[in-house]
Amino acid sequence: MAWNQPGDNQGGKPPRGGARMPAAGDWWRRWRQRWTAQPQAHGRYYAVAAAIALLLWLATGFYQIGDGERGVVQRFGAYRELRPSGAGWHLPWPIETVTTVNLGKLNSADVQARMLTRDAMLVNVMATIQYQYTDARAALFAVRDPDALVRELGESVTRDLVGSHTILDLMGGAERVPLAEAVRSGLQQPLDAMRLGVRVVAVNLTDVQVPQAVLPAQRELV
Repeated sequence: MAWNQPGDNQGGKPPRGGARMPAAGDWWRRWRQRWTAQPQAHGRYYAVAAAIALLLWLATGFYQIGDGERGVVQRFGAYRELRPSGAGWHLPWPIETVTTVNLGKLNSADVQARMLTRDAMLVNVMATIQYQYTDARAALFAVRDPDALVRELGESVTRDLVGSHTILDLMGGAERVPLAEAVRSGLQQPLDAMRLGVRVVAVNLTDVQVPQAVLPAQRELV
């Protein structure tokens, strides 16, 4: 008697080439049949999907404002209010947006330009302007680029004040500290007049040099 006949499956293993998992097309047809057979459930599915979408949209309105920062709330692009540091919620985009402005950060702008002294000497002046924002709303809406404006005004004020000093005053170093303070004060005045919400903390004249190309000629004049 033969113990193993062809076609027997006494080992309990599925024969090769047996049933396979339904293909993606089979799943799609079954889902369509079930969906068509239960039209009364469509409204419930739509309601659940809409509720989930609404919750996800509302969740995008949560925000966190760091220490030293202020949040500027805009509704449809127009200013609405300021928010203090901490967690909060606003109407999600596109209704409202929150833009943070760091009032505690010390910003820096470098000025580097060639200028003429009072005695018509050409010098390279390098300065660093340190400033802070004091008004978050003004920082966003007063001008398009307040950082660039601080740099341009700083260069203009420095150029005017350098023009009132001689080359010996600048190269000697004794006049650099009062000159830097004069630049700081002279820069603060137009910023206050334009209500930019910017406070100039300090101005440092990092270097004053005579350009190499004109150095021999200027030595003969000094």
